[in-house]
Amino acid sequence: MVNKALNNFLKLQQRFLKSGGVIDAREAKVLERAAQRLVAPKPASFDAFESGAKVDAGPLIDRTRSRGLPEPPGGREVHVNRAGDKNVAARAGHKASWHEDVSEAIRRALDRGFHPIPEGAGSLEEGDAYHGAVVEELRKLGYRAFFDGEEVQVKKPGAAHSEAYDISTSSGQVRDFYASWSSPPAFD
Repeated sequence: MVNKALNNFLKLQQRFLKSGGVIDAREAKVLERAAQRLVAPKPASFDAFESGAKVDAGPLIDRTRSRGLPEPPGGREVHVNRAGDKNVAARAGHKASWHEDVSEAIRRALDRGFHPIPEGAGSLEEGDAYHGAVVEELRKLGYRAFFDGEEVQVKKPGAAHSEAYDISTSSGQVRDFYASWSSPPAFD
């Protein structure tokens, strides 16, 4: 059942990406059901940066989108950088707070032998190994982090904002791109 759901999810996700983000309502429902059937990895723990207490950090990879917080009553301030304009957040006064640590986590994952793979060149698990290794390294540095299937979501415990980083390309290249800034944080 999980393999069929995974195959459906991946086929629809590829069609969605190739179409520029346009799928019909039936495909959206199938994609949502397939994502819900996927089994998330067993939660990991890390030592919290500030307190040293053991904190449940959740799965390294979470494609279910279930970790996002509901929209706060006053709304959420979000600044999304784009390939053609990489300074949207910075112009709004929100430079990347943790980019150096994300770059360090990527370097450490590469040093451990983890590399991104081209889309469709391997299994979902093989593709996620690199992303999971980067998230592990960020957690060792004291961050709350997970890979949502597209970007690594990052925040420090107690921070008033979160940031997202795109750390690979669909062709299997390493990318180190500050993708967005959100306050309040986009996840718990």
